[in-house]
Amino acid sequence: MLFKNANIFVDGRFQHGAFRVESGRFTEVLNTVPAEDGIDLENQYVIPGLVDVHNHGNSGADFSDGDYDGLVKMARYLAQNGVTSFAPASMTLPYDVLEAAYKTAVQLKNAPPSGCARIVGIQMEGPFFSEKKKGAQNGAHLKPDFAAFKHFMTLPRGFSASRMWQRSCPAHWNSRSLQVSSARSPSRTPTARMKRLPPSLTQARAI
Repeated sequence: MLFKNANIFVDGRFQHGAFRVESGRFTEVLNTVPAEDGIDLENQYVIPGLVDVHNHGNSGADFSDGDYDGLVKMARYLAQNGVTSFAPASMTLPYDVLEAAYKTAVQLKNAPPSGCARIVGIQMEGPFFSEKKKGAQNGAHLKPDFAAFKHFMTLPRGFSASRMWQRSCPAHWNSRSLQVSSARSPSRTPTARMKRLPPSLTQARAI
């Protein structure tokens, strides 16, 4: 399908022209406006879909509630506002509450309704925090239990390793299946050893 007479964001700037979309993806971007029939966007601005890598909730819904309909509502709101993919984020809560939330994410990813942003991972923000870096998280549920951590990692089977985010686990929890970040850990890079990670990971930092 051809869309024409639009201001399209290309290489860091907007250019006037047209573009084609097939199966929900851009297939061609033109810096001219063809004479052929197409949808006239009347000089509207067009950008690639945004990616939200940390979203706890919106529209009155919270990912940590473990409510499938609420997660669908979140995903539809994001899609309506230019976000085409996202990673819902959990809070520091009891393990059974978190497990229910993670299972709803897998359910939505495996059978997404129409009009929803695509889930590309899960932000397991808690309960694997350092007490020193918990911020507003509920300290009563901070439980750095490695067995529970491994269990949670088996739940979202629909996600590839490169799409999973686990933040703020203790530095000695080395793993071959995680994409990790130093965002909430007091560990220093020289003291946090990491095993060799698989090629499927796109980035990794010691925590």
